[in-house]
Amino acid sequence: MLWHQNRREQLVIGRILQNMGFTVKVGLWEAPECVDNLSYDLVFGMGVAYEEVCRRNPSALKIYYGTGAFPKFHNDEVAKRAEDFNRRHKTNIVPERSISTESPDVAEYSDYIFQIGTEFTKNTYPKALHSKIRLINQSSNFIGRCDFALKSTVASQRKFLWLGSGGTILKGLDLLVDYFSEHREIELFVVGGLDYDFKNLYGPILKDCENIHCFGFLNTNSKQFRDILYHCGFLIFPSCTEGGCPGSVITAMRMGCIPIVSRPAAFEEISRYGFLLDEISTTSIEYAVRQSTSLDSEKFVEYMKKNIEYSENRWNLERFEEEMTKVFSDAIHGFYRIN
Repeated sequence: MLWHQNRREQLVIGRILQNMGFTVKVGLWEAPECVDNLSYDLVFGMGVAYEEVCRRNPSALKIYYGTGAFPKFHNDEVAKRAEDFNRRHKTNIVPERSISTESPDVAEYSDYIFQIGTEFTKNTYPKALHSKIRLINQSSNFIGRCDFALKSTVASQRKFLWLGSGGTILKGLDLLVDYFSEHREIELFVVGGLDYDFKNLYGPILKDCENIHCFGFLNTNSKQFRDILYHCGFLIFPSCTEGGCPGSVITAMRMGCIPIVSRPAAFEEISRYGFLLDEISTTSIEYAVRQSTSLDSEKFVEYMKKNIEYSENRWNLERFEEEMTKVFSDAIHGFYRIN
């Protein structure tokens, strides 16, 4: 259940709907073969299965669950990132997770959009769809607690973390390796699987850089994972597209890592808790690194403590359930009052 926060969130969503009197059937988002010919009053979800159930139930209340940016925005930003990567390296790589699974009009024929994310995420949608959108804060799959006394003792302003899953290039790891390979006085800790093409191209560079440490996937509840995050003062995550502040950033914040993130991966109050990358480039990374390493020690410790408290209070399963209950209730009453 701790593999991803959405696993526990699915149980919460099912419980909310059952408490509202619905009989719930669950289907896999990417498996239209699970769709039957029963008549449904409410359809909630994403992907090809959601689209097929909506097609068969035109009079149902249709709620699209947005966990990433608007599909067109996602695809456009990944295309720009790929173009930049291929131009610099004279390659023709198609980054993993480059194409959204949703059809372009999925949000248009839905009655409501429950969107994980921030106002920035909302603004990736066309303005005509904004009235349908209800923003939700996701929870976190990290169930541990940071020992702040230990964190404030061992954390270093010269140690940076990149924490991610599939989509190494779209999440900007290539730019970080380019920068850190030229700045051996600071360290980068890479936690997460690396795309095949990325490993082929950057393998020799990574072997040569003693200041860049790659660990692959680590269980967030493992001692090794927590030891790394205790020592890293900052998380740096120049992703080109996200559904608001992603789970990896939240996990790092809960372990006291100060976020240095791009606008798609940020939250509204980022300037109070970390640093915003103005653009996805090595120039912007260099500026942010200089800012972060120049923090005085008192401010550094204060930022770490603030991040732990803020992330625990904003992104948790209890708040997710409260917000999801409200938007479901409002949508159901609004739809049936109108119809």
